[in-house]
Amino acid sequence: MAQQVLQEYKSRRNRACLVPSEDGRFVVKTFREEAAFQKELQIYRLLNGQLPCAKVICEGDQTLTLTRLPGQTLVECLQQQEQAGLPVWEVWEKLAAWLVSFRECTGHVMTDVNLR
Repeated sequence: MAQQVLQEYKSRRNRACLVPSEDGRFVVKTFREEAAFQKELQIYRLLNGQLPCAKVICEGDQTLTLTRLPGQTLVECLQQQEQAGLPVWEVWEKLAAWLVSFRECTGHVMTDVNLR
């Protein structure tokens, strides 16, 4: 039986969507390539307990099931700031600090714009 999809997220590397379950709502990411799946799984493992991020609930068959983070995505935040015509510098400072910490924890540079 197909899983109900509440929302699709824009992604170049995978199919990402919000799905309901008895325990709440989760983000399911299905990767086209095994290498991309393994890289993202490795990053989540490195970040576990180190930085605020989604937690892996289930993994397998090139699919990750993740906790859904509350709040706006970075894109939503930027759109809101653009509409208001004013940058919110606190958001940019938090983003910069998080990206520096991400690089320190993983050795990777974050390229996903759907940050929360």
